[in-house]
Amino acid sequence: MPPFLQRLQQATKMVSRRKVLLLVLGCGTLSLLIHQGAQLSWAVEKKQESDSKSEKTSRVYL
Repeated sequence: MPPFLQRLQQATKMVSRRKVLLLVLGCGTLSLLIHQGAQLSWAVEKKQESDSKSEKTSRVYL
């Protein structure tokens, strides 16, 4: 095999590895963002529930 074809083949493998690495990093980042967003919405929802419960109890005692 001529040397330039070997270099081209190696370059293609490196590009493929980079694409795979970028794909894995992108999926991991997206997964973490979705997870954090879900936790944030859950925390906001819990806070609203606790605020509404405290309002109800304050009305009962008034």
